[in-house]
Amino acid sequence: MFRDPHKKTTSPISTYLWYLLIAALLGGSAVLLLPVYRDLLKQRNVEQETAETLRRNKEELAEIKNENQKLTTPAGVEKVARERFRMVKKGETVLVYEK
Repeated sequence: MFRDPHKKTTSPISTYLWYLLIAALLGGSAVLLLPVYRDLLKQRNVEQETAETLRRNKEELAEIKNENQKLTTPAGVEKVARERFRMVKKGETVLVYEK
């Protein structure tokens, strides 16, 4: 049995070296990409927190605008004068209940 001179043969050792090289490249890639992936997760978390804060701030702004609109009417001004400053109109009788 003679060996065909045109046929290339590889030894089992060189095949294992190729597998080892591929495994090392994949492992190295994972080690290099892990911090980048962690940063991405942190950024997504910050983005979600920021979106939630923005939503809460918009709700609060809407409430403040609504309250401001109420306070610019004569009835709103009267309500604040009566409740916060305990003011009364001329001729009104105030009844105070003790708790």
